Amino acid sequence: MMMKPSRSGVVQNNGTEKRVFWLEDTQRHLVQNHMEAVFSSLLPITEDENGEKMFCCSPQQFLNAVSSLSITKSVMARCPTCYKNFKQWAVQMACHPWQSDFMTVTEFDEETCGVITAEFGIYKNFTYGVWDSCRNVMDPQTQAPITQLLCGTYGVDCTYEELFSYLGSMENKNTPFEINFRMIETVDSETKSFEFQATPCNQVAEGEEYSCGCTDCPDTCPASSSYPDNLYITWEVNGINGMFIVAGAMWGGFLIIIITILVVGFQRRKNIPPSSPADIVKPSIFDYIGAHFEHKLAVWFTMLGKAVSGKPYMVLIYSTLLVTVLSCCIQFLEVTTDPVELWSSENSRGRKEKDYYDSNFVPFFRPEQIIVKAKGYEKIVENTTGEPMEWGPAFNQSFFLDVFDLTEYLTNQLTAEITDGENTLNVGLKDVCFQPLFPDKKFCTVQSAFEYFKNNREVIKDEESFFKRLTSCIKDNFIQTSCLGQFGGPVDPKLAFGGFWKEKSLPLSQANVSEADTLIVTFVVNNHYDKNLVKPAMAYEEVWLKYVEEWRDMRKNLSDLGLAPEVEVAFRAERSIEDELGRQTEGDIPTVIISYCIMFLYITVTLGQPRGWSTMFVDSQMMVGLGGVLMVLASVAASVGFFAVVKVPATLIIIEVIPFLVLAVGVDNIFILVQAYQRSERGKGESVEDHVARVLGHVGPSMLLSAAAESICFFLGGLSDMPAVKAFALYAGFALLFDFCLQITAFVALMTIDIKRQEANRIDFLCCTKNCNKLSKEKKNTKGLLYQLFKTAYAPFLMMFPIRAVVLVLFSTWFTISLALAPNVKAGLDEKLSMPEDSYVIDYFNSMYENFYVGPPTYFVVKDGFPMLNEKAQNRLCAYVGCNVDSLASQIFFAQQQPTETHIATTAMSWMDDYFDWLRTETCCKIDEDGNFCKPGSNICFGTKFEVWGTPEYQCCFKIICNITSSSTGSSKCVGVCVEKYRPNAEQFLKFLPDFLKANPAGQCIKGGHAAYGNAVKLVTEENGNLTIGASYFMTYHSMMKNSEEYYEALRLARFIADNITSMLNEDFPSEDGRKYEVFPYSIFYLYYEQYLTMWRDVVQSLAVSVVAVFLASFVFLGFDLHSALIVLVTIVMIMAVGIAVEFCNHIIRAFAVSSKVTRLERATYALVEMGSSAVGIAVEFCNHIIRAFAVSSKVTRLERATYALVEMGSSVSCMSTVRNNSDKTWSITPGPQTSPKASLGKRKVLENLSKSSRAEIWTEVVLVPASSVTNAGFVPESP
Repeated sequence: MMMKPSRSGVVQNNGTEKRVFWLEDTQRHLVQNHMEAVFSSLLPITEDENGEKMFCCSPQQFLNAVSSLSITKSVMARCPTCYKNFKQWAVQMACHPWQSDFMTVTEFDEETCGVITAEFGIYKNFTYGVWDSCRNVMDPQTQAPITQLLCGTYGVDCTYEELFSYLGSMENKNTPFEINFRMIETVDSETKSFEFQATPCNQVAEGEEYSCGCTDCPDTCPASSSYPDNLYITWEVNGINGMFIVAGAMWGGFLIIIITILVVGFQRRKNIPPSSPADIVKPSIFDYIGAHFEHKLAVWFTMLGKAVSGKPYMVLIYSTLLVTVLSCCIQFLEVTTDPVELWSSENSRGRKEKDYYDSNFVPFFRPEQIIVKAKGYEKIVENTTGEPMEWGPAFNQSFFLDVFDLTEYLTNQLTAEITDGENTLNVGLKDVCFQPLFPDKKFCTVQSAFEYFKNNREVIKDEESFFKRLTSCIKDNFIQTSCLGQFGGPVDPKLAFGGFWKEKSLPLSQANVSEADTLIVTFVVNNHYDKNLVKPAMAYEEVWLKYVEEWRDMRKNLSDLGLAPEVEVAFRAERSIEDELGRQTEGDIPTVIISYCIMFLYITVTLGQPRGWSTMFVDSQMMVGLGGVLMVLASVAASVGFFAVVKVPATLIIIEVIPFLVLAVGVDNIFILVQAYQRSERGKGESVEDHVARVLGHVGPSMLLSAAAESICFFLGGLSDMPAVKAFALYAGFALLFDFCLQITAFVALMTIDIKRQEANRIDFLCCTKNCNKLSKEKKNTKGLLYQLFKTAYAPFLMMFPIRAVVLVLFSTWFTISLALAPNVKAGLDEKLSMPEDSYVIDYFNSMYENFYVGPPTYFVVKDGFPMLNEKAQNRLCAYVGCNVDSLASQIFFAQQQPTETHIATTAMSWMDDYFDWLRTETCCKIDEDGNFCKPGSNICFGTKFEVWGTPEYQCCFKIICNITSSSTGSSKCVGVCVEKYRPNAEQFLKFLPDFLKANPAGQCIKGGHAAYGNAVKLVTEENGNLTIGASYFMTYHSMMKNSEEYYEALRLARFIADNITSMLNEDFPSEDGRKYEVFPYSIFYLYYEQYLTMWRDVVQSLAVSVVAVFLASFVFLGFDLHSALIVLVTIVMIMAVGIAVEFCNHIIRAFAVSSKVTRLERATYALVEMGSSAVGIAVEFCNHIIRAFAVSSKVTRLERATYALVEMGSSVSCMSTVRNNSDKTWSITPGPQTSPKASLGKRKVLENLSKSSRAEIWTEVVLVPASSVTNAGFVPESP
């Protein structure tokens, strides 16, 4: 008896409804010639003993078999061997002429003769062969193996027995009756079974042209690709860190040099007196140049001081006007808050690639996410399936419904008001969301578990349907049609649930989603290249954030009251980071104000040196302190105004950081200037103006040196490609330079006014009010505590010979150890550190790292110009039959096989592969008699006028099928598939591509490209009306990344893969116009981590440029003193903080250089005491001032000069010392030679001659030195 499914129905069998097919007796019949080609394309045709071809099928049976294979073909055809094996048993089962030899009806309805159950004897090796040839075939759209679709409820890890069990089950909706497969181990003459052999996937099946490709059959793949090592891999030599060896060698070299210098110095001290004429050397050319430069510099500052102090009010007025004008320009300021604009240069590779992607496709979506953890809920056990099964807290129906209600409100009810001209519009999610099937279906893409229930609350409330649907979609197969979301796409459980990957040592595929304790809801909102079009989305996001925050607080209150179980809620929208950065800036404004107020009070208290309670308000320095702080603010405002005019956008960092920076760097100059005046005695007959001018001539060069070095460093930072760093550097450099200008003009004028006020016994701030008590003209001989500490304890201790040796060795050791450990500093920044401590975004980051197991998508973009219509070019992109083994899709496939190295988690979503499948699938792409496309939904016919063996009933039925009218043309008949071969020709490729990109995936055609690839291919209409293919992309996913290193490593490896693909595309395949084909990767996070790929190189380069610039500035402004400049350079390098170290070093070195002490030890002590105590904590100031004080010191030996620089300049720079210098020595005005230790006497001789030839009223470098020291040095004190 043969089976012919002419009609079907439902019958009652023992009280149970069963679907049955009625049988009709037929005879084995011949196949006509005009159908032979069609049949032979599906399976070999059997011949009888007379050589006539036999086939046991009516046309209707044949069409049913073809229809049942259509869906299977759409996912299997990419692997010809797999499809050949599968269709072999499927069609033979229905139409084999000797069907009764292996198939037996075991249950049927006697009354209707309807088959209920049949048994199929099949060779076990064949079933395994079919399964093995298909198990690695991937579906590009879902990026999942096709066995996940074929095995139904058994899921992706099903066995070959489970595969055939599901194929014979009525559950798959394509089986006419229940089929029980009887697996037969061996075949003998008495056993009836289906004895066909399956072909392995790496072999070409009979009648086919190709075997399966590499991505679908690993046996055809070459050796796996190798990928570069980690960017910051440790360099080792015989198992020892290479940097330790280098650092050890450097330390040994330092130690040898230090010991050599100490031994030679000790012997020299022992044999030659410190003040011996042997120290006096003939002035060199640098001594002459340096002395003249120092002389001119001192004269200039003295003249400036004289001019400013002579007309202080005019200077203050002009300064105020200049600051006011620049400050008014702030109204033109453009503040950048967009993270892309902050962190990515317009000329960077990442920015260019982002702009290309955004302009050719659509900008990456604006995701809004809610993560809700069922913290207070218990696990549950359900019995609806017949067996007890445990589910995680996330599947508690009450919790599930609560989150569903929240999602429904956000989706369908929440709206925001926006103003469009005079009209007010209400904007909801449906107005801004991504609708992949638009305009056919207008459902928003909301990735959530509620999509499994089609967002039907009643289905969720029903316990039985609730857990059955969860079992079907989560545990079995989420890509089956019944589990697809309303928006038209699948919802991967790994994206909808969290907290189920308990054992991180096991692969994610082995984690049980049913143990989840967290629900994740992702709303996908459209983004736009035109920022004006984003405003509705931002308005909706604002109310979205507010509502979710209120819902979170409401649930927390209920939990605290014991009215509801506890839940943890984390959320973010696209605008969240930008909003939180702005909130942080607003919160920092009070901090800035408080800091400036505290600094004002500190300056007022520390600068004021009251001689008693009666003169406290006279000796107060409140006006000077306030003026100094206001000048710092004025310099910041002027900088902002200036760059607002020249159109350099500002960032919030400027408001947060630069005021503190300029305050820290600028205030110590105020202390140096004021305390230099306080420590100096006014000469006989010397006016206030002359005294102020003399003091400015003394400290002005040191201030200039520090300001120049600092500003140069910051301006060099403006060379950075990162906009935030560039803007910060430019604004800071200009603010520091402007602050210096105000200090040597406006502040000097203010100080002059305050000095006259104080000497006139007038109260601070109340200049018109005189103090009732008589002002004492005598100064107390008291020094500040810090000054005394430096002079009596620290400087003498540091200048001891053994201590100096120990300090050198210790800091050399510290430097080399730091150098060895420097490579262990990983480039990157925890993104949580950029947020306020109380920000909800931090909770989101923590929850994201805990519950997200799949990373962000990345797109491999093929730039326009690639000849897509050329089959050779197609082979370099696809993973389909006949594609190159090193094609784009294949290389991504190789990368995802090594996810720990490449951070690529999935295969590529290849629109080209799915397009080829779509073209060859009868239920997807059909054409009419004129070759035009028939829209999905039309039935198919394989012929129009030919005779069919059988009864008139069957002929009539067949004619009805053939006379279906095409919905696209309205007249022609749908006669066949669009493309019968594996590949379309160029005309077919371009002709049907728009239809593919508009086709929605449906039950009979799951390969429609609208949802998955609607934006993946840019179709360009040329001026002549011809359609061409522009850019396109192939999407994949990164694995989950949890720190900066993983993010920038993912970027680096993605670029490595893309560069390899680019090389492959251009190899032996030149373009017609000579242009290079190009592929690049793009993901939303690349912009923010691109900088870390070259971080160390950029750091070393920036430090090198800055150090050289500081060295040159120090060399020039220290009077071409090479030795002192080298001291600054070495100190800065050891500190490794150029921007701050330079000022600290320069103050100390200059104090040493200008010291009039005889020995180097004394000069070093002087520099440390005088400048060191005013510069502690500000390394930039300390180095510059101390080194310069040492360089221009008139002391003879290096020790004396070092002591002088340490004492005289150190105490003025250290923490803005409060001391007033009240020396018991008689101070005189003398030329201060600025030189290095060895050449100091030579340069001093030159300066002495210059000073003697100068006019008495114009002082050369005015250094305050004890008269006795000058006499001991061999110089005659000079009076003004």
